[in-house]
Amino acid sequence: MLASSLCRREGLLIGGHVSVSLAGFVLDAIVLTTSIGSGLHPDIARLISLFWAMQATFVLNGLFVFRKLKLKTLPGQWVRYMACNGVGNLLNYLVFVALVATGWPMVSNHYAALCIAAALAWTINYSGARLWAFQRGRPAGGPAAQRSAIDRKEEVAILARLRS
Repeated sequence: MLASSLCRREGLLIGGHVSVSLAGFVLDAIVLTTSIGSGLHPDIARLISLFWAMQATFVLNGLFVFRKLKLKTLPGQWVRYMACNGVGNLLNYLVFVALVATGWPMVSNHYAALCIAAALAWTINYSGARLWAFQRGRPAGGPAAQRSAIDRKEEVAILARLRS
């Protein structure tokens, strides 16, 4: 019972993160298309599109998926989110540039390379957001005693089930 409840909760987080990631992907593709259409080199256009996608997904994940975005902790959360997503998106960028540079018919297409690179980076971005930027059970950067009432009630319920 407990394991299924925890799996269900994690599944909801993953589903929400996937939804936000897809919204970020769409924004990324739109900004990439617009930037390339404006005459920017694809490498530079990709940096711009990644930056704006990261900003949008930070806000959406913080408010709607992890529900931990608070004005008081915002600067620290933003730095942690940008750091962990920076690692994932560095991988994203390097894979994108490498695939475009190959000249191979299928993977050198800007949009095919975008899809492949984004899929590879997703795991790093989710893990960083889940485990570091928007930690469950306590506000990022705050002591465990500052957990929300909902988290405390949830913990009490889990402990009661474990004792039974």
